[in-house]
Amino acid sequence: MEVLKFSLILTFGLSAVMTVICYCGASPLVHAFLEDPDAFAYGMSFARIYIYSGPVMGILFVFINAIQSTGAALPALILSISRQGIIYLPVLFLFRNLFNSARMLAAAQPITDYLSTALAVVLFLFTCRKYFPKVQDFVSSV
Repeated sequence: MEVLKFSLILTFGLSAVMTVICYCGASPLVHAFLEDPDAFAYGMSFARIYIYSGPVMGILFVFINAIQSTGAALPALILSISRQGIIYLPVLFLFRNLFNSARMLAAAQPITDYLSTALAVVLFLFTCRKYFPKVQDFVSSV
């Protein structure tokens, strides 16, 4: 549990730093692929939208790996397919029906990443309580 706590802190810190770097460095990267001014404006907009999920991506993958390492197959499977399937598709269809804009459709992925991370926390707590009742005090303090 201490390794998990350390991993979560480290991964969030690194993810936050890399998100800032990618957000600030998006222009040269997009410019390397797009020269048309209109396309560049769209590219910048979409690049920045996708970068918003940066701070939680590491946390999501730490929890996915932690749950997989416990041997809890069903929660691990749910998490593994939630980001690009179980959660993403309904969010995508909902955004399509509510907003019907390209930028909002692109925003479905970061929203899905945050929802998947929240699901990962819930499934991790459930898994720990079910399979490791002795670590109850530690899980309560996290």
